Amino acid sequence: MSHPGRLRDPARVFFALWPDPAVARALLARARDWHHRLGGRLTRLDTVHLTLVFVGDVEAGLIPRLIDTARSVSASSFDLELDRMGLWRHNRIVHAAPGRVPPALESLVAGLEQALTEAGVGFDRRPYRPHVTLVRKAGLPDGTPAMAPEACRPSLHWPVAAYRLVRSHLSQAGARYETLAEFPLR
Repeated sequence: MSHPGRLRDPARVFFALWPDPAVARALLARARDWHHRLGGRLTRLDTVHLTLVFVGDVEAGLIPRLIDTARSVSASSFDLELDRMGLWRHNRIVHAAPGRVPPALESLVAGLEQALTEAGVGFDRRPYRPHVTLVRKAGLPDGTPAMAPEACRPSLHWPVAAYRLVRSHLSQAGARYETLAEFPLR
């Protein structure tokens, strides 16, 4: 990953899954209870996503290479079941996640990481923990015990047929996301 101060024309980019509007609305409906209890900033409907690989700040001129790299990845469509909601206290994020990561999701992420490595493109190499951020800057009142992840009943079914390369435009109002390319899954 590069640093924006060293780039002439920086672009902050990542690969992600984007739910259809019905799935995004269902996720936010579940997040509202957590938001009511914990406060924070509820994710906007148009920004609900699940990050696959965070590339970070790159020269904007690298975007065509990222698109070509992603086109070389062969992966299958899959169903994602989001059946857990939880709060990560260390970064104050309420999220939804799968209790079991589908092998096709693991394969897609591994394929993208391998293709990016072979193309000489840096990316965030933290262990992959698929999740959808729903509330940022959530807090617990003093004296409140930690909140364990809760089961989502019923779980949310998300059929995944494509992924995107997305550019993030940051501002005081929050992030605005621009889809640069979409890649169908077989």
